[in-house]
Amino acid sequence: MKKTIAAVAAALALAVPQALAQGRWSVAAGAEYSTGRYGATEATEVWYLPVTGRYDSGPLSLRLTVPWLRVTGPGSVVGGNGSQVQVSATAASTRRTESGLGDVVATAGYAVFHDPQRSVLLDLTGKIKFATADAGKGLGTGADDYSLQLDLSRQMGTWSAFGSLGWRRMGDPDWADFRDPWFASVGASYRLNGTTHLGAAYDYRQRLLDSTAPLSEINLFLNRDLGRNRRLQAYLIKGLSDGSPDWGAGASVTFAF
Repeated sequence: MKKTIAAVAAALALAVPQALAQGRWSVAAGAEYSTGRYGATEATEVWYLPVTGRYDSGPLSLRLTVPWLRVTGPGSVVGGNGSQVQVSATAASTRRTESGLGDVVATAGYAVFHDPQRSVLLDLTGKIKFATADAGKGLGTGADDYSLQLDLSRQMGTWSAFGSLGWRRMGDPDWADFRDPWFASVGASYRLNGTTHLGAAYDYRQRLLDSTAPLSEINLFLNRDLGRNRRLQAYLIKGLSDGSPDWGAGASVTFAF
């Protein structure tokens, strides 16, 4: 048995670096600003600055996002990922500004079905949100979350349609007993030319607490190929409920190598 384990370990030690070398790496840096009341009497402003490392090899995609947060608002609102903020009814309502490391997110995706003739792709994606943000500062809930989702897309000439359906297992801090919400997204994009796409998406997530509203928002986005393995994405957010920001805007640049 020990010889078998040693043989498997040796094979992995040789195979993994070779597989990683055959894949494609990229790094993205972005910035997002959003503001909303989230059921409170005053607005909360959030700056969300993520850096994401990504590795793609065939049907496999791996990502790690490390964000920096700056939150200004009442203490009854705690920062999430920059586009959604959870509400704590027991926290103090004094307005404050806090900043620091946000919650690190690890993502693994796999293309479980691909039909090149019909340009149909189905991905299965899992995420872990690590509670690395300082809960004492209101930058996070202080608990890990786990989610699983299916992403379906189809390209039809210059148009592309996409949708997602997922479920999140929320970690519960001392001050709240979160629901485990379902979430979904649907949208489409249009290719203006060989380098630019325009699109829109609608995102929904069930409420996290009985006292809060579900997330409901519209996103407008632009993707542009800048050449030399660089890509720009810019987007606008319009919230449709108290569980979403009133509005937000962001951009990111991806460098592939």
